[in-house]
Amino acid sequence: MSRRLDPFFQVETPVIFAHRGGAGEVPESTEEAFRHAALSVGVDVLELDIQVTADQEIVVWHGPGLKNVHNGRWFLRNWRIHEAHYHRELERRAWVVHPNHPQAMVKSSSRTLMTLEEFLSLVNGMEQDLVREGRPRTLHLNIELKPGNISPWNSGVQAWSGVWDRLFELLRREAESRRIILASARHRILEALRNEMGCGNHGSYVTNLSPSEQLSFRHFMSRSLSAQAFRLVGLFCLKPVRPPAAPYAMETYYQLSTPELVQRVRGEGGALYVFLTKFKPFPSVDDKREGRLAEVMKRFIDMGIDGFMTDYPEKVMKILHGMGLAERRTPQNL
Repeated sequence: MSRRLDPFFQVETPVIFAHRGGAGEVPESTEEAFRHAALSVGVDVLELDIQVTADQEIVVWHGPGLKNVHNGRWFLRNWRIHEAHYHRELERRAWVVHPNHPQAMVKSSSRTLMTLEEFLSLVNGMEQDLVREGRPRTLHLNIELKPGNISPWNSGVQAWSGVWDRLFELLRREAESRRIILASARHRILEALRNEMGCGNHGSYVTNLSPSEQLSFRHFMSRSLSAQAFRLVGLFCLKPVRPPAAPYAMETYYQLSTPELVQRVRGEGGALYVFLTKFKPFPSVDDKREGRLAEVMKRFIDMGIDGFMTDYPEKVMKILHGMGLAERRTPQNL
């Protein structure tokens, strides 16, 4: 079993990312979710998605709609979050559902939507809680920038064009105390993001690789049906693009990985993190029984991947404890 240090987060591998805070176990992208992942489970990295509202506030939500919110019928890009109308909607509707109890409407302040600023304040508060409890730990972040519109013809750049300064202003303080990966599935958003980092006084962040950039590694990927489908769809719909020279995070579906891919990514100064959760259009494996999931995890740990992205961080952490690979974590309930 590998005991390497992750090149970005400087913790022992495998790094555990709580996808949306653990969307399979708790109401996703909420204070309740992130507290569950950071304090109860003890994950290394909190994964979150951010959207831009009509009045250019940055909100933590996968979106673009509110289908996991009770009676949610709005798109965040149409909301003006600082107007009274939003707060009336929030009071009546915006209570994020629990994945195991989708019909139960529980009105709790820990289940409402958050702005990015509120989320970052929460992260700092949780670190203080960890210090008081005698188990200090840095909480790292993986932040995905969403396009605001799921149309494949929407590059997503327009949604972010007016808020780059605001985004980097919020992140600048955080980058001094924690590692942050900035991600997007839209290549044009990543291009704009990297350009902003290169031209402005915004600092430098590790970014993920877009599907177009991942396609340039297709010769190192597995021969699984998932990998064959990725190559086929990618070659018809995408243009392979070489990744940036700077260190990068390759975040991809677990079945695409091979020892050759691990070696290539690591040789270029990158890290390979694999999704155990659903990675469109591929199905999840972290919602399967523990025995099956443990087999998958062991295979990829032995392969040398750097971390797992999961909707079920508590289940994944329990498996790691069983493997003797989670001694440094200090969860409350495992």
